[in-house]
This record gives sequence, structure tokens and C-alpha cells, in this order.
Amino acid sequence: VLEEWKKSPDDLEKYITGFLHSFPYQDLGMMHLAYENSEDKNYIMRLDETAGAMKIPQEVRNGSLRMGKRFVKALEKMDGNEIDMSWYSNGFHPIALGIYGKKCGIDEEQLLIMYGYGTLSAIVNNAVKLVPLSQMEGQRVLHDSFENLKKAVKKTLTITLDDIGVSAIANEIH
Repeated sequence: VLEEWKKSPDDLEKYITGFLHSFPYQDLGMMHLAYENSEDKNYIMRLDETAGAMKIPQEVRNGSLRMGKRFVKALEKMDGNEIDMSWYSNGFHPIALGIYGKKCGIDEEQLLIMYGYGTLSAIVNNAVKLVPLSQMEGQRVLHDSFENLKKAVKKTLTITLDDIGVSAIANEIH
């Protein structure tokens, strides 16, 4: 079955559409909840535990932890950075970004869109290399997915901690 998977721009578009349906319940949702609760360290630790339980594949879990750790470490070395995130130096990347975005005063919806676009861009970039697809096909799919990304962000703004990890079992299997 997987041999027939993702061999055309339409397949990639279907994958991204499915991904965006589950994204609010995954990293995008974690970022939102971290943003909304950035001052409550106990809540952030509960969110972090939920993220660890939700990210079942070890590679995905460890990758997000490494990125979060590197992000916080980079902040510590930046000249002029006055935001102390050392207390969250071993946490997950989207949670760290949510906390940082709130402390910087970045509009939450814009932060979620930027993060979502970066994630979709990475998916498309990998598909262009692995499927293979042309750069033009990949960019068209990325462009055409933007409205669905905005819908996913709107949905994300309504979720709670109990919603994190609710969907996307098929993504984990794949």
C-alpha cells in the first residue's frame, strides 16, 4: 500500500489536507496552549508531559526536544535578549516557541500561521526531493494549502489541553 502512496501532486495535496485536519491537535495546539498559558509554569509542565505522551515515535519526540533545547540555548546567547526561558531548557520545540512568542508580544494567530507555514514548507520540500515532484508542483501545492492552514489555525484557537493528541493515528502508522 505504501508503495502507491504520494506519487503525484494530488497525493501530496491530499496528505497536506489530512495533516492540516490533525495539526491543531498536535504541535500547533501545543504552541497555542503554551502561548495562552505562558505565565503558568505548572500548566506548561502538564502540557510538556502531554506532549511527551503524544509524540509516540521516539525519533519525533527526541527531535522536538532537541530543537526546543537548541532554541532556548540560542536565545540565551543572543545579545539583547531579555527573555529568560532557562526554566524550560529541556522542553518541546512548539511549546518553547509559544512561550517565547507570547513574551515577545507576537500576535498569536500570526505566530501559528508562521509556524504552520514553516512546517508545510518542510513537508513539501521533503516531498519534492523524495517523491520526486518538480519544485513548481511543490510550490503550487504549498500555495494552495494556505487557506486550509488559516482554517487549521482558527480551529487551533478553540482547543484545550484535553484535545491534544486526539487525532492522527494514521500519520503515526505511516
